[in-house]
Amino acid sequence: QVFEEIKATSQTGEIDFSTFYSWYASKSLAHEEGQDIIYVSMQNCGVSINSANFDVRSPGGDYDLDMTLGRSRAIVLALMKAVYKQDGAFVEGSCFWEQVGADGEVTKEPYTVIVHPDISVWEVPKTGFLMFSFKAFKTVVQDVGGNDAVYAAKSIREEFRRGDVSKKHRKAVVDSFFEMSGYKISSTVAVDLLGLLAQCAEGDDERMASLQEERLHFASRVFRNIKDRDRDTLVLDALNPIERQLAEKALGFAPYIFTPANPTGRHRLRLNKVREREVAIRLIEIREAQLDRIKAMRKRLRGHVGGPRQEIELVLRNCILNGSRFIYTDNWRVPQLGVLELDYVQVTKPDPATCSAMPQDEFVDFLQRLRHEIQEPWEQMRQIRVQGERNFFTCLQVLALVELFDIVYLPNKYLRAEVCVCLYARIIDWRGYNVLIKHVGNVGYKEVVRRIGIVNLWYDEVVSPVGHWSLSLDKPEDRWVMQELVHLANVEPGENIIHATLDGTDFEVPADWLSKVPNRPALIEFFYGRSPSVSDEILCDAGVPIPSLKHRKMPHDIRLRRMQFPPKFTMPALPRGEDWNLAKDGTDETWIRLEKIRHVSDRMRDSFDSAEEMFLQMDDDG
Repeated sequence: QVFEEIKATSQTGEIDFSTFYSWYASKSLAHEEGQDIIYVSMQNCGVSINSANFDVRSPGGDYDLDMTLGRSRAIVLALMKAVYKQDGAFVEGSCFWEQVGADGEVTKEPYTVIVHPDISVWEVPKTGFLMFSFKAFKTVVQDVGGNDAVYAAKSIREEFRRGDVSKKHRKAVVDSFFEMSGYKISSTVAVDLLGLLAQCAEGDDERMASLQEERLHFASRVFRNIKDRDRDTLVLDALNPIERQLAEKALGFAPYIFTPANPTGRHRLRLNKVREREVAIRLIEIREAQLDRIKAMRKRLRGHVGGPRQEIELVLRNCILNGSRFIYTDNWRVPQLGVLELDYVQVTKPDPATCSAMPQDEFVDFLQRLRHEIQEPWEQMRQIRVQGERNFFTCLQVLALVELFDIVYLPNKYLRAEVCVCLYARIIDWRGYNVLIKHVGNVGYKEVVRRIGIVNLWYDEVVSPVGHWSLSLDKPEDRWVMQELVHLANVEPGENIIHATLDGTDFEVPADWLSKVPNRPALIEFFYGRSPSVSDEILCDAGVPIPSLKHRKMPHDIRLRRMQFPPKFTMPALPRGEDWNLAKDGTDETWIRLEKIRHVSDRMRDSFDSAEEMFLQMDDDG
């Protein structure tokens, strides 16, 4: 049992056999004396930690480190980083430095680990043994760079140049910097270090062949820690074709998914893998940054009619653990084992005061490269995600990326949706997002709604309510939207809910829905519209210039609000006066009728590969 515990928490698969053997011996003795064996977990018990069983996520414990090893020095540096971030502390009076002098005499003297405010001057011993105790204040997840990255690169370069160390030792050094401590280096430095590995065996064919494993190990570790993510493939390009194929297989899908600047997307994480479990922990941590937006939305809903709103998890969606669905709650903790799948949605929007869209000339160059140099759709999608971490976009730019993927081919329908999902929180003029996703087709639209969530697509009452709705009242998110639409129909003048049906039968929303929208299996479909005057007032307050309201007092941040809308943005409005009856009957060329035609077109496109095929199927007599 203890053996399995040590193995499960080991970063490298190596076992501290001295600890295991002590337990085994005591177990054998207990058998000899006829005693009952008591099984005690070693978790959180102040276990003595060496370079083989260090876990950066739970750094508390007693340490005995051989400081001649780069791995041990990296552990001390990682703990110094935790102190710097106030995540832990070296226990006062517990630290000793043991050295062997030239005469063979062993000296042991007190040592103080100095965590200077300037990271560049940090120092750790490179000889002897360092013994100390460390107290962790909370779980630590490293995210380091800058001067730390320089230290990492320098230390690795020193180890690679040494001719008296084993392959196992070099791999341990790489693990200590990248797998455990999370150092980030540039793609150029990574390629340089890969080349240095090759130089170690220059002129020795047998040695060069044996280095392949080390080069693959280094490439797979460092790939996840490249700072300039748009150039991360340079690391793979530095490998020969066989090495690259093996490296890509080893990397799997997770490194292509998680990007801290833009985590929105689908994540599939193997929790027994250290880096992937850290991604799961990080996703939960960065969810905290979204809570202000969620609290503000819930505050805005106070006093709205339609009944009490069920709380909806907006950030961590569609969660699956080992094949079983579950709803994330604040008291859920990431387990040590299993496979976790979820959609992460960043609900905050870009601030136009500090963010701007990708310059159009750069975007055109990027689009041309995707069209002419990269033929594989999944690689095109990966490049879009990489750019999505570094840049913001406009709705028109995202539409151009969506149209890269031919809608006729079924997998492309999901790639069109994937573009809209991964760039959801990276769009400057995000008020046009709900119009944008109508261009992905019916299949893609449903996929976006499933992944992002209909409540997130709602966002607020400015432009989201207007359009066609198909809501299942027994689904919490659909019922939440129905409650909001009932509230708006109650406070906004005129007839707003149009052409309503309930399970296919004509329907008028009853007055008792103001107190509570029912929770029952039923499908309600309708169009929600506003009069031109109401639309103009709402748009004007949101930042859209309205000529008829040019004398209206504008908010002080009107310029920034205006940037949330695409150019020439218009919101459909219901017809005026005598035209209303024609529109209500569906005989006038209003947006309602056009919306119906679009729905029919989408359904036809999902059923047939081309217009020709569709009409051949419809033409019974040939």
